[in-house]
Amino acid sequence: MNEMNRFLMAARAISAAPSADNSQPCRIERVGDEIEVSYRPHEGKDPFGVAGHGTLISVGAAAENLAQMCGLTTVVWRREMDGAPYFRARIPAAPLPGDLSHPLFARYTNRFPFTTPAPEADLLGVLGAMTEGSARLHLAVGAPSFASLASAARVCCHARFCTRELHEWLMGSLRFGEEEVARGDGLDIRTVNLPPGGGLFMRFIQDWSRMALLNKMHIYRIMAQAEIQSLTNASMILSVVGSGATQDIPDAGRLMERAWIELNRRGWAVHPYYVIADQQTRLLNGRLASSPWELRVREAVDGVSAHLGLRQGERLHIMLRVGKPTRMPVRSLRLPLAKVFGDADGV
Repeated sequence: MNEMNRFLMAARAISAAPSADNSQPCRIERVGDEIEVSYRPHEGKDPFGVAGHGTLISVGAAAENLAQMCGLTTVVWRREMDGAPYFRARIPAAPLPGDLSHPLFARYTNRFPFTTPAPEADLLGVLGAMTEGSARLHLAVGAPSFASLASAARVCCHARFCTRELHEWLMGSLRFGEEEVARGDGLDIRTVNLPPGGGLFMRFIQDWSRMALLNKMHIYRIMAQAEIQSLTNASMILSVVGSGATQDIPDAGRLMERAWIELNRRGWAVHPYYVIADQQTRLLNGRLASSPWELRVREAVDGVSAHLGLRQGERLHIMLRVGKPTRMPVRSLRLPLAKVFGDADGV
Protein backbone atom coordinates (compact mmCIF):
# COMPACT_ATOMS: atom_id res chain seq x y z
CA MET A 1 0.00 0.00 0.00
CA ASN A 2 1.47 3.37 -0.98
CA GLU A 3 1.65 6.37 1.35
CA MET A 4 -1.50 8.13 0.15
CA ASN A 5 -3.59 4.97 0.18
CA ARG A 6 -2.60 4.48 3.80
CA PHE A 7 -4.13 7.84 4.71
CA LEU A 8 -7.17 7.18 2.53
CA MET A 9 -7.89 3.99 4.49
CA ALA A 10 -7.52 5.88 7.75
CA ALA A 11 -9.96 8.49 6.44
CA ARG A 12 -12.41 5.78 5.35
CA ALA A 13 -12.36 4.37 8.89
CA ILE A 14 -13.16 7.79 10.35
CA SER A 15 -15.95 8.46 7.85
CA ALA A 16 -17.56 5.09 8.71
CA ALA A 17 -18.32 6.30 12.26
CA PRO A 18 -22.00 6.71 13.23
CA SER A 19 -23.49 10.15 13.75
CA ALA A 20 -26.86 11.63 14.68
CA ASP A 21 -29.19 11.03 11.72
CA ASN A 22 -26.07 10.40 9.61
CA SER A 23 -25.06 14.07 9.80
CA GLN A 24 -21.32 13.22 9.52
CA PRO A 25 -19.83 16.14 11.50
CA CYS A 26 -16.16 15.22 10.95
CA ARG A 27 -13.78 16.97 8.57
CA ILE A 28 -10.61 14.89 8.04
CA GLU A 29 -7.27 16.31 7.00
CA ARG A 30 -3.82 14.86 6.47
CA VAL A 31 -1.02 17.06 7.83
CA GLY A 32 2.36 15.43 7.28
CA ASP A 33 2.25 12.02 8.91
CA GLU A 34 -0.77 12.93 11.06
CA ILE A 35 -4.52 12.89 10.65
CA GLU A 36 -6.53 15.75 12.14
CA VAL A 37 -10.28 15.65 12.69
CA SER A 38 -12.16 18.95 12.82
CA TYR A 39 -15.77 20.09 12.70
CA ARG A 40 -17.62 19.88 9.39
CA PRO A 41 -20.52 22.34 9.45
CA HIS A 42 -23.84 20.65 8.78
CA GLU A 43 -25.83 21.81 5.79
CA GLY A 44 -29.21 23.00 7.02
CA LYS A 45 -30.35 22.78 10.64
CA ASP A 46 -27.88 21.53 13.23
CA PRO A 47 -29.26 21.28 16.79
CA PHE A 48 -25.87 20.16 18.16
CA GLY A 49 -23.18 22.46 16.78
CA VAL A 50 -19.41 22.26 17.08
CA ALA A 51 -19.26 21.35 20.81
CA GLY A 52 -22.67 19.75 21.16
CA HIS A 53 -23.11 16.44 22.94
CA GLY A 54 -24.31 14.57 19.84
CA THR A 55 -21.40 15.91 17.80
CA LEU A 56 -18.80 14.90 20.38
CA ILE A 57 -20.24 11.38 20.69
CA SER A 58 -19.70 11.01 16.93
CA VAL A 59 -16.19 12.46 17.14
CA GLY A 60 -15.34 9.90 19.82
CA ALA A 61 -16.66 7.09 17.61
CA ALA A 62 -14.49 8.40 14.77
CA ALA A 63 -11.43 8.31 17.04
CA GLU A 64 -12.21 4.72 18.02
CA ASN A 65 -12.47 3.68 14.37
CA LEU A 66 -9.15 5.33 13.58
CA ALA A 67 -7.49 3.69 16.59
CA GLN A 68 -8.79 0.25 15.62
CA MET A 69 -7.83 0.61 11.97
CA CYS A 70 -4.30 1.85 12.69
CA GLY A 71 -3.57 0.04 15.95
CA LEU A 72 -3.16 3.39 17.73
CA THR A 73 -2.65 3.70 21.46
CA THR A 74 -2.45 7.52 21.48
CA VAL A 75 -4.94 10.09 20.22
CA VAL A 76 -4.14 13.71 21.16
CA TRP A 77 -7.27 15.68 22.08
CA ARG A 78 -7.75 19.43 22.30
CA ARG A 79 -9.24 20.17 25.68
CA GLU A 80 -11.33 23.06 24.32
CA MET A 81 -13.39 20.77 22.03
CA ASP A 82 -13.88 23.71 19.66
CA GLY A 83 -13.49 21.62 16.55
CA ALA A 84 -10.25 23.19 15.39
CA PRO A 85 -9.32 20.34 15.43
CA TYR A 86 -10.87 17.94 17.95
CA PHE A 87 -7.96 15.51 17.83
CA ARG A 88 -4.93 14.46 15.86
CA ALA A 89 -3.11 11.16 15.59
CA ARG A 90 0.12 10.05 14.00
CA ILE A 91 -0.52 7.34 11.41
CA PRO A 92 2.07 4.54 11.74
CA ALA A 93 4.23 3.65 8.78
CA ALA A 94 3.16 0.00 8.95
CA PRO A 95 0.81 -1.01 6.11
CA LEU A 96 -2.91 -0.83 6.74
CA PRO A 97 -5.49 -3.26 5.34
CA GLY A 98 -6.08 -2.39 1.69
CA ASP A 99 -9.80 -3.22 1.77
CA LEU A 100 -12.87 -2.87 4.01
CA SER A 101 -12.42 -6.20 5.79
CA HIS A 102 -11.93 -4.71 9.27
CA PRO A 103 -14.98 -5.36 11.53
CA LEU A 104 -15.54 -1.61 11.97
CA PHE A 105 -16.76 -1.47 8.36
CA ALA A 106 -19.31 -4.20 9.11
CA ARG A 107 -20.86 -2.16 11.93
CA TYR A 108 -24.44 -1.20 11.13
CA THR A 109 -27.65 0.20 12.60
CA ASN A 110 -30.70 -2.07 12.70
CA ARG A 111 -34.01 -0.38 13.57
CA PHE A 112 -36.10 -3.45 12.75
CA PRO A 113 -37.59 -6.16 15.03
CA PHE A 114 -35.21 -8.49 16.87
CA THR A 115 -35.42 -11.92 18.36
CA THR A 116 -34.38 -11.80 21.99
CA PRO A 117 -32.31 -14.77 23.13
CA ALA A 118 -30.29 -14.48 26.33
CA PRO A 119 -26.79 -13.12 25.66
CA GLU A 120 -23.83 -15.42 26.20
CA ALA A 121 -22.03 -15.19 29.54
CA ASP A 122 -18.69 -14.47 27.88
CA LEU A 123 -20.21 -11.56 25.92
CA LEU A 124 -21.58 -10.06 29.13
CA GLY A 125 -18.14 -10.40 30.65
CA VAL A 126 -16.47 -8.66 27.71
CA LEU A 127 -18.97 -5.80 27.72
CA GLY A 128 -18.91 -5.42 31.49
CA ALA A 129 -15.14 -4.99 31.42
CA MET A 130 -15.15 -2.29 28.72
CA THR A 131 -14.23 1.24 29.81
CA GLU A 132 -12.77 4.37 28.22
CA GLY A 133 -11.69 7.21 30.47
CA SER A 134 -14.62 7.84 32.80
CA ALA A 135 -17.08 6.04 30.50
CA ARG A 136 -18.45 2.59 31.27
CA LEU A 137 -21.37 0.37 30.27
CA HIS A 138 -24.46 -0.42 32.32
CA LEU A 139 -26.09 -3.67 31.15
CA ALA A 140 -29.83 -4.28 31.48
CA VAL A 141 -30.55 -7.87 30.47
CA GLY A 142 -34.07 -9.20 29.86
CA ALA A 143 -37.41 -7.41 29.58
CA PRO A 144 -38.11 -7.02 33.33
CA SER A 145 -35.05 -4.78 33.65
CA PHE A 146 -36.17 -2.38 30.91
CA ALA A 147 -39.18 -0.79 32.60
CA SER A 148 -37.48 2.24 34.15
CA LEU A 149 -35.57 3.08 30.97
CA ALA A 150 -38.68 2.63 28.82
CA SER A 151 -40.74 4.88 31.09
CA ALA A 152 -38.17 7.68 30.84
CA ALA A 153 -37.84 7.19 27.11
CA ARG A 154 -41.59 7.58 26.68
CA VAL A 155 -41.59 11.00 28.36
CA CYS A 156 -38.57 12.12 26.34
CA CYS A 157 -40.14 10.88 23.10
CA HIS A 158 -43.27 12.90 23.89
CA ALA A 159 -41.12 16.02 24.36
CA ARG A 160 -39.09 15.24 21.25
CA PHE A 161 -42.10 14.86 18.94
CA CYS A 162 -43.53 18.13 20.30
CA THR A 163 -40.37 20.16 19.59
CA ARG A 164 -40.29 22.02 16.29
CA GLU A 165 -36.48 22.26 16.10
CA LEU A 166 -36.02 18.51 16.49
CA HIS A 167 -38.89 17.71 14.14
CA GLU A 168 -37.39 19.88 11.41
CA TRP A 169 -33.93 18.40 12.00
CA LEU A 170 -35.26 14.86 11.53
CA MET A 171 -37.40 15.75 8.54
CA GLY A 172 -34.48 17.56 6.95
CA SER A 173 -32.33 14.45 7.35
CA LEU A 174 -34.76 11.99 5.73
CA ARG A 175 -33.93 10.89 2.18
CA PHE A 176 -36.68 9.70 -0.15
CA GLY A 177 -35.93 8.13 -3.53
CA GLU A 178 -32.73 7.18 -5.30
CA GLU A 179 -31.57 10.69 -6.15
CA GLU A 180 -31.78 11.95 -2.56
CA VAL A 181 -30.23 8.75 -1.14
CA ALA A 182 -27.31 8.97 -3.59
CA ARG A 183 -26.16 12.21 -1.94
CA GLY A 184 -24.63 10.03 0.78
CA ASP A 185 -25.89 11.87 3.85
CA GLY A 186 -28.99 11.76 6.03
CA LEU A 187 -31.29 8.80 6.66
CA ASP A 188 -32.40 6.63 3.77
CA ILE A 189 -36.10 6.18 4.55
CA ARG A 190 -35.64 2.43 3.95
CA THR A 191 -33.47 2.25 7.10
CA VAL A 192 -36.44 3.27 9.28
CA ASN A 193 -38.89 0.65 10.54
CA LEU A 194 -42.16 2.04 9.22
CA PRO A 195 -45.54 0.33 8.79
CA PRO A 196 -47.15 0.16 5.32
CA GLY A 197 -47.79 3.72 4.18
CA GLY A 198 -45.34 5.06 6.75
CA GLY A 199 -43.19 6.76 4.14
CA LEU A 200 -46.19 8.74 2.86
CA PHE A 201 -47.07 9.72 6.42
CA MET A 202 -43.52 10.97 7.04
CA ARG A 203 -43.73 13.07 3.89
CA PHE A 204 -47.07 14.46 5.06
CA ILE A 205 -45.76 15.58 8.44
CA GLN A 206 -42.57 17.15 7.09
CA ASP A 207 -44.34 20.50 7.45
CA TRP A 208 -44.30 21.36 11.17
CA SER A 209 -47.73 23.00 10.99
CA ARG A 210 -49.23 19.61 10.10
CA MET A 211 -47.36 17.86 12.89
CA ALA A 212 -48.41 20.54 15.37
CA LEU A 213 -52.03 20.08 14.36
CA LEU A 214 -51.80 16.30 14.72
CA ASN A 215 -50.14 16.71 18.11
CA LYS A 216 -53.32 18.38 19.33
CA MET A 217 -54.91 14.99 18.64
CA HIS A 218 -52.05 13.29 20.56
CA ILE A 219 -50.27 11.79 17.54
CA TYR A 220 -47.05 12.26 19.49
CA ARG A 221 -48.26 9.65 21.98
CA ILE A 222 -48.85 7.08 19.24
CA MET A 223 -45.44 7.75 17.69
CA ALA A 224 -43.75 7.53 21.10
CA GLN A 225 -45.45 4.22 21.84
CA ALA A 226 -44.03 2.77 18.62
CA GLU A 227 -40.56 3.90 19.76
CA ILE A 228 -41.00 2.29 23.19
CA GLN A 229 -42.23 -1.00 21.74
CA SER A 230 -39.11 -1.08 19.60
CA LEU A 231 -36.83 -0.25 22.54
CA THR A 232 -38.17 -3.06 24.69
CA ASN A 233 -37.89 -5.61 21.86
CA ALA A 234 -34.36 -6.46 22.96
CA SER A 235 -32.17 -9.02 24.68
CA MET A 236 -30.37 -6.24 26.49
CA ILE A 237 -30.05 -2.48 26.67
CA LEU A 238 -26.56 -1.08 27.06
CA SER A 239 -26.34 2.37 28.63
CA VAL A 240 -23.11 4.29 28.07
CA VAL A 241 -22.58 6.39 31.19
CA GLY A 242 -19.81 8.53 32.63
CA SER A 243 -18.60 12.07 33.24
CA GLY A 244 -20.74 14.80 31.72
CA ALA A 245 -17.81 17.21 31.32
CA THR A 246 -17.46 18.41 27.72
CA GLN A 247 -13.89 17.14 27.34
CA ASP A 248 -14.97 13.66 28.51
CA ILE A 249 -17.88 13.18 26.10
CA PRO A 250 -15.70 11.73 23.29
CA ASP A 251 -14.67 8.93 25.67
CA ALA A 252 -18.32 7.85 25.73
CA GLY A 253 -18.38 7.89 21.93
CA ARG A 254 -15.29 5.70 21.77
CA LEU A 255 -16.76 3.21 24.21
CA MET A 256 -20.10 3.15 22.38
CA GLU A 257 -18.36 2.39 19.09
CA ARG A 258 -16.12 -0.30 20.61
CA ALA A 259 -19.11 -2.13 22.08
CA TRP A 260 -21.12 -1.69 18.87
CA ILE A 261 -18.36 -3.15 16.67
CA GLU A 262 -17.91 -6.09 19.02
CA LEU A 263 -21.63 -6.83 19.13
CA ASN A 264 -22.02 -6.74 15.36
CA ARG A 265 -18.89 -8.87 14.98
CA ARG A 266 -20.55 -11.52 17.17
CA GLY A 267 -23.77 -11.48 15.17
CA TRP A 268 -25.85 -9.19 17.41
CA ALA A 269 -27.89 -6.31 15.99
CA VAL A 270 -27.63 -2.82 17.50
CA HIS A 271 -30.00 0.16 17.44
CA PRO A 272 -28.84 3.39 19.13
CA TYR A 273 -31.39 5.29 21.25
CA TYR A 274 -30.39 8.88 21.90
CA VAL A 275 -33.68 10.45 22.95
CA ILE A 276 -33.14 10.46 26.75
CA ALA A 277 -29.58 11.76 26.46
CA ASP A 278 -30.68 14.40 23.96
CA GLN A 279 -33.48 15.69 26.16
CA GLN A 280 -31.11 15.70 29.15
CA THR A 281 -28.66 17.85 27.16
CA ARG A 282 -31.44 20.26 26.18
CA LEU A 283 -32.46 20.41 29.84
CA LEU A 284 -28.90 21.15 30.97
CA ASN A 285 -28.47 23.81 28.26
CA GLY A 286 -31.66 25.60 29.25
CA ARG A 287 -33.37 24.69 25.99
CA LEU A 288 -36.42 23.40 27.86
CA ALA A 289 -36.84 26.49 30.02
CA SER A 290 -40.52 27.53 30.04
CA SER A 291 -41.39 24.40 28.07
CA PRO A 292 -44.40 22.41 29.32
CA TRP A 293 -42.07 19.37 29.19
CA GLU A 294 -39.32 20.76 31.44
CA LEU A 295 -40.51 19.28 34.74
CA ARG A 296 -41.50 15.92 33.24
CA VAL A 297 -38.18 15.55 31.42
CA ARG A 298 -36.28 16.50 34.59
CA GLU A 299 -38.14 13.84 36.57
CA ALA A 300 -37.49 11.25 33.85
CA VAL A 301 -33.78 12.05 33.69
CA ASP A 302 -33.45 12.00 37.49
CA GLY A 303 -35.18 8.61 37.53
CA VAL A 304 -32.74 7.22 34.97
CA SER A 305 -29.76 8.54 36.94
CA ALA A 306 -31.04 6.80 40.08
CA HIS A 307 -31.80 3.59 38.19
CA LEU A 308 -28.29 3.51 36.70
CA GLY A 309 -26.64 4.39 40.00
CA LEU A 310 -24.87 7.43 38.57
CA ARG A 311 -22.51 9.44 40.71
CA GLN A 312 -22.30 13.23 41.01
CA GLY A 313 -21.22 14.71 37.67
CA GLU A 314 -22.12 11.59 35.68
CA ARG A 315 -24.80 11.25 33.05
CA LEU A 316 -26.32 8.91 30.47
CA HIS A 317 -24.68 9.42 27.07
CA ILE A 318 -26.60 6.98 24.86
CA MET A 319 -28.42 3.64 24.99
CA LEU A 320 -27.95 0.71 22.63
CA ARG A 321 -30.83 -1.69 22.00
CA VAL A 322 -29.37 -5.15 21.33
CA GLY A 323 -30.91 -8.35 19.97
CA LYS A 324 -30.59 -10.87 17.17
CA PRO A 325 -31.48 -9.54 13.72
CA THR A 326 -34.52 -10.82 11.87
CA ARG A 327 -33.51 -8.99 8.71
CA MET A 328 -30.44 -7.18 7.47
CA PRO A 329 -31.29 -3.52 6.98
CA VAL A 330 -30.37 -1.16 4.19
CA ARG A 331 -27.34 0.83 5.32
CA SER A 332 -27.26 4.60 5.00
CA LEU A 333 -24.52 5.74 2.64
CA ARG A 334 -21.65 8.08 3.49
CA LEU A 335 -20.61 11.25 1.74
CA PRO A 336 -17.95 10.81 -0.95
CA LEU A 337 -14.54 10.87 0.70
CA ALA A 338 -13.54 13.91 -1.39
CA LYS A 339 -16.16 15.96 0.50
CA VAL A 340 -14.81 15.18 3.97
CA PHE A 341 -11.07 14.47 3.44
CA GLY A 342 -8.34 16.95 2.50
CA ASP A 343 -4.58 16.81 2.25
CA ALA A 344 -2.76 19.91 3.51
CA ASP A 345 0.46 18.71 1.85
CA GLY A 346 -1.20 18.43 -1.54
CA VAL A 347 -0.06 14.84 -2.10
